[in-house]
Amino acid sequence: MAVVLLSSPILLAQEVTTGTKEEATPKSTGKMSYQERIRKQIFADSLDKAGCKTVTTAPKFDVKNVDGALQGFLETLIESLAKKKKYVLPGLFHERMRVNSKMMRQTILEIQSPLRAPINYSLYRLWAINTVDGSPNQVLCDDGDFEVLPHYGYDLQFGLVLQALGQRELGRIYISIVPTPKGWRIGSLHFQQWTHASGDFQAWAKAAQKDAEAGFKPAAFIKFDIAAKLVEGSKHFYLPVHKDAIGARDMVMSRDEWEKEIRSLLKDKEVAFLAGLLANGGAGLLVRIRVKEQPAHSWVKDTCRSVVSDLKKAPWSKQLQGVRCNYLLPKEDPSRDGIVGGIYLAFEEEDKG
Repeated sequence: MAVVLLSSPILLAQEVTTGTKEEATPKSTGKMSYQERIRKQIFADSLDKAGCKTVTTAPKFDVKNVDGALQGFLETLIESLAKKKKYVLPGLFHERMRVNSKMMRQTILEIQSPLRAPINYSLYRLWAINTVDGSPNQVLCDDGDFEVLPHYGYDLQFGLVLQALGQRELGRIYISIVPTPKGWRIGSLHFQQWTHASGDFQAWAKAAQKDAEAGFKPAAFIKFDIAAKLVEGSKHFYLPVHKDAIGARDMVMSRDEWEKEIRSLLKDKEVAFLAGLLANGGAGLLVRIRVKEQPAHSWVKDTCRSVVSDLKKAPWSKQLQGVRCNYLLPKEDPSRDGIVGGIYLAFEEEDKG
């Protein structure tokens, strides 16, 4: 059974993020650069004011009137992702990122894992970002749904969101595009799972609110956090609605209160870490348990069954799909899975069992 691990208390494991060391815009040669011509074309009425303007949105995919080279770059990018051209993709990144085919192969696998191949990639939105002087200060885009944190040193850059529609889930890829002497290049790329169990941010927030109203606060906390993570954005792209989801979650209960309630059910276990879990069909719980030595396989499963039994004493556990038990040796980091590994148990299967 495939599960997606979350942490702190919930963090999508499939996020793939990379960045570049920003470089200052090259000194003027006396001729207007191609990016300066584009900046003046798009921001003619606000050239001296930082801004983020929508260039095109789905289903349109035509920026030839802005820059033919940018049109070709976007077409190559989407085609290379769709056809998994791991040897072509590295050349689309800023050279300082030192992206290679092995890294791109891993990135493609990370995208495919939660979405399930084959995947259809399409343009969702493209913005032009005018920093005026290369400042990295945050800029609110004209649609009001996104805020962009530009790379330092570029008067003009672009922000791109691609949709990745898989057989199971929907994802989004946030990409910053910067000018270089060799043309447009990717400055950062970040994959974000946009749906889980076919539900987007709004669906998960609605489910969380329903649990909260029913008094199932720990389950509501996890679901609000899932909603927040589905709109978390990246280092260079921020969605203001993310803050709303975090606020709604914390109004239900604090993280300390959430952990305290769960730990009270697992009193006889040395719980080192707790987190939410994206499991097949919905939300779950991750429990990392400290052990003194390498346990036998039978003990691992029996102990996790005991965790299931303990959790099911709480009415709110019925709103979750299962639990993953991971085991840590004495000196292992509680924020990471240990070498012992673990096991996932679905509550429904245990009920049949």
